[in-house]
Amino acid sequence: MKNQWRFPLGIATVIYLLSVSSYAQEIEATPTETYKAYHEALQILDMKGIRARWLPQSAVSANEESLTKEILWARQMSPPNIDVVNEKILGEEAFLTVVGTYANGGRSEGKIYLVRQKDRWQVRGEAWGFIELPPPILSSSAEGVIAGVITLPQALREGDLYVFAVLKNQDRATSFTRIPKDQVVWSAMPYQIDHLPMGTYWVYAAWDTAEPFFGEEVTFFSASTGDYTGESSGTVTVDEGERRGKIDFACTRNLKPIEAENYGKDYSFVDLLFSKGPESKPKFLLRVKNEGEKPIQGIMLRCLINGRELAFASSAPGTLIPPKGERDFDITTCYESYVFFLEKVWEKSGLSKDHLTFELLSKENQAFLKKEIIVQ
Repeated sequence: MKNQWRFPLGIATVIYLLSVSSYAQEIEATPTETYKAYHEALQILDMKGIRARWLPQSAVSANEESLTKEILWARQMSPPNIDVVNEKILGEEAFLTVVGTYANGGRSEGKIYLVRQKDRWQVRGEAWGFIELPPPILSSSAEGVIAGVITLPQALREGDLYVFAVLKNQDRATSFTRIPKDQVVWSAMPYQIDHLPMGTYWVYAAWDTAEPFFGEEVTFFSASTGDYTGESSGTVTVDEGERRGKIDFACTRNLKPIEAENYGKDYSFVDLLFSKGPESKPKFLLRVKNEGEKPIQGIMLRCLINGRELAFASSAPGTLIPPKGERDFDITTCYESYVFFLEKVWEKSGLSKDHLTFELLSKENQAFLKKEIIVQ
């Protein structure tokens, strides 16, 4: 009789232990582990993996199309690489501090909110800050020079005069020079910026005459507040060891005090560029020109493909545009969202996957661009 019961009991024990082990794995997943798994699923659009670790608002959850749009928007806003640096659990809620990194060296800090539901952690929301780019690395053999004369306004004011050289595709000064206020005695002041690596620069000046004054370390070219400002009419290309002289311009525009986040919004759409990247994946870049006198941190736009509106993030890595400058915004995720909807939601709509009509509209001004692109 003992032998008759021993085998079934062993089977039951194994089944019970497996069940307990599986259940333990479910409840033992920490908020950090949950978010990392969610982020990984988000990057590859693993819908099952996302749903298992995400708790959307009930109004979103009830509609399949709304749910899909929210997932695509979250994927677009989320950095491709993340590192959780802090985890704080308060009862049934958890808060993570996460650092996101991008292929071009950009860095952004995020705050992740999770709640505990049915013995498991689920992501409830996330928010990401502006993307910071590292300053350019200076070459030890950087000997290029940009020099010229800056015309100042005939004003009874005083302050240090700063002149910045900013590489065309950077948002921080590669080098700058400071002329102390006690030396700024003429309305036409000569300047010289030394130790420049070869490259194409935009040259910008600020006469620091009003509070808040610049700090001891000045690297951010757009730091001017209640001062006079100006820039060269075009970019300046410096070859290795070359001296570029007679780069003259005026620094006479009087700026009212502005807050750091009060960036300009006077921009236009130049073109939509199409190419194919690794593994022949389509890539779409929107070229934007800053028409104004203030730098632009990000843009807000509506993106429609074949008449269907897709979500687009308000800022992207390295997208600060200096005054009169241009910068490319990667809107490939709009195309990826379109294809995803085409396969999952709009499959019977008759919309084309290859013949695309893009319509890009600014939410902040009158900028508009319409272009047809055939993906082959």
